[in-house]
Amino acid sequence: MEHRVTCKVCGHLSHNLKPHFVGGREECCTVTVEEYQHRYPDAPLTSPMFDRKLTELAQQQKTEATAEIDIHKMLTTEYSLKENFGIDMGMMDTITGFKECHPLVPEIDPEYQFPDEATKIILLGIRLNKPTMVHGPTGSGKTTLIEQIAARINYPVMRINHQSDMYSYDIVGQVQIREGETTFEYGPLPFSMERPLILIMDEWDAINPEIGMMYQPVLERRHDGRLGNIILTAAGGQKVVSNPMFRIVATSNTCGLGDDKGHYQGTQIQNLAFVSRFQLRVKLDYLKPEHEKAILHKKFPTLSGDEQGLLTETARKIREQYEAGRIDVPYSLRDLINWAELYVLLGDAKKAMTYSCTSILPFQDAKTISELIQRIWG
Repeated sequence: MEHRVTCKVCGHLSHNLKPHFVGGREECCTVTVEEYQHRYPDAPLTSPMFDRKLTELAQQQKTEATAEIDIHKMLTTEYSLKENFGIDMGMMDTITGFKECHPLVPEIDPEYQFPDEATKIILLGIRLNKPTMVHGPTGSGKTTLIEQIAARINYPVMRINHQSDMYSYDIVGQVQIREGETTFEYGPLPFSMERPLILIMDEWDAINPEIGMMYQPVLERRHDGRLGNIILTAAGGQKVVSNPMFRIVATSNTCGLGDDKGHYQGTQIQNLAFVSRFQLRVKLDYLKPEHEKAILHKKFPTLSGDEQGLLTETARKIREQYEAGRIDVPYSLRDLINWAELYVLLGDAKKAMTYSCTSILPFQDAKTISELIQRIWG
């Protein structure tokens, strides 16, 4: 881990000391940033990692601006739900997407299997412009499902990965000095709001509840069907208006109500006023065994039907052990595919599991999984 910089006045450690001084957001110190720089002209205010991340963000925003190929002028079109997702929703038989494939549209995974219920709810949220929450165990494919829906209808996507140490400027933006001029640079939220795209609020239940509340006005639908607006106080009260085709879909492990099993360290109990603004909610569990078998069949056609069944049955049993609290590590579809790939190469299920998973697990977890394989595979 790269070292943080140390405040010469009080010893505070941070990657960015600027909010730490008088007048900053944290205001933990006794001097202003100007006094500090005058007193310690050679002392850095930011760490190398912070500087690098800032450069990467500027480059990303530049790239996104370049990729802005008439995104505001993209033509909409209707996509058949039956043809693109294999589902029937009665009176709602189409969904609005875009004709052009913008660079922010995710790539299509031709082997992806759409879970019926969660797919319907997300499509309904996009159609009605209702903020939607997808919750479920880690590795169940929540983010992938949203991206694959967007990929089928050419809907651009912006993704925010939330974490507990995020500040408001990580989301809405901040004032920057470029070539001697002060400008306000948008964060991912206002950037997304002004464009026809889906904002994925990834793992939003990990964010500090006070910071999370800044989303509340955006999550409120207006009388004209759009999502809400925000006022950027740091930008002099600038108002950001939501694009008519701007959508929000969030993912979480705990629904923002807390982790009662201790499986998801870092998640936090969120303000109920924040949680309640997600008007549609759906739980996404791991894929059904028949869907996982179909994926294994497409990815590894040399596997026999019996082998596919043994692989998916073992994965199901491992998940049962996890839910019962007998092991501490879940088993995702990604883990299953990795195991299957090694099994095809090695021809030994137990060795493939060791190299792909159990070699890094606590002894008791590895022992439990090894016994499962012995019992199921014989």
